[in-house]
Amino acid sequence: MIKKILLILGAILVIVFGFLFLGWPTVNHNTVYGVTWSKPYAESLGLDPYAGLQAVLDDLSVRHFRIPVYWTEVEPKQGEFYWDSLTRQLEMIHARDGKVILVLGAKQPRWPEWWVPAWVEMKTPQEQKDSQKLYVETVIKHFAPYGSMIEAWQVENESQFPFGQHAPQDPSFVTEEMQLVRRVSQEQFPAGERPLIVTTDSGELSLWLGFHRDVDALGVSAYRAVVGPVVGLWHYWFVPPWFYARKATLLRPWIKSVFVSEFQMEPWARKPLTELTPDEQIKNFDLPQMKKNFWFAERMNMSQIYFWGAEWWYWMKVKQNHPEFWEGAKGFFRH
Repeated sequence: MIKKILLILGAILVIVFGFLFLGWPTVNHNTVYGVTWSKPYAESLGLDPYAGLQAVLDDLSVRHFRIPVYWTEVEPKQGEFYWDSLTRQLEMIHARDGKVILVLGAKQPRWPEWWVPAWVEMKTPQEQKDSQKLYVETVIKHFAPYGSMIEAWQVENESQFPFGQHAPQDPSFVTEEMQLVRRVSQEQFPAGERPLIVTTDSGELSLWLGFHRDVDALGVSAYRAVVGPVVGLWHYWFVPPWFYARKATLLRPWIKSVFVSEFQMEPWARKPLTELTPDEQIKNFDLPQMKKNFWFAERMNMSQIYFWGAEWWYWMKVKQNHPEFWEGAKGFFRH
């Protein structure tokens, strides 16, 4: 009996492995491509973030964006909200008929991952949670007039991934936060509630099942060339393009929809890119790798893919005398 069970389990594993890894890549012409744009990250590179965003809009012709709502910038002092920067970004995108995923919460894209104002850190744990929920609710209500361009609300960014200056978030609080976003969104958009999404840490290595019952879509990452602590530069050469869509198919009973929220298009490094020479950066991520990544993305058969690194493309062009990455992106988005 034990042998039969082991044979059955072995057969199942072989079938699943074959389903995930065996196949032939085909181009999906219906995939929607966008980018994540981080104003603080652009500024850390010495860029004018609005000039960079305008270039992404007008020169690259990107129309889909994931925009973080950084709590530290929106509410630097308790009860004092500053909307000018976000409003300016949204109006630039809206003027070109673009669409936006707004990222809400304390954990946001880009280092230091946690974007919590100093005044919040001085409060009790419960007061911190209450303050965060009030900030999230205020953001949704403030940007309700932009409803036609808001594609979805993203609650936190990789909330269970132990990366950044704090431990992973309490799953029960993230669930509370998602319920709040759902309720307020229904109140603000009774005729068409905006979808609720979360992101997971790894498209290749995680199970994707966190918060799966509470969201309309799950965003996963896709990285092709990373720097590990032991082996150095490492390529995910063994993961085929169709792996992600087929993995989503296997999980369809538990997950409504899956898209790529973060597809690598810049170097993976152990320290800020500003501390590396252009040659050191290109060693980890060169133009051939960028072209391979674009080729890979076209064959993933995913509904939406948001690229990670638009600020870096612009920085390499205007500050580092390496326009080839920008031109490579332009060739992709405009073809």
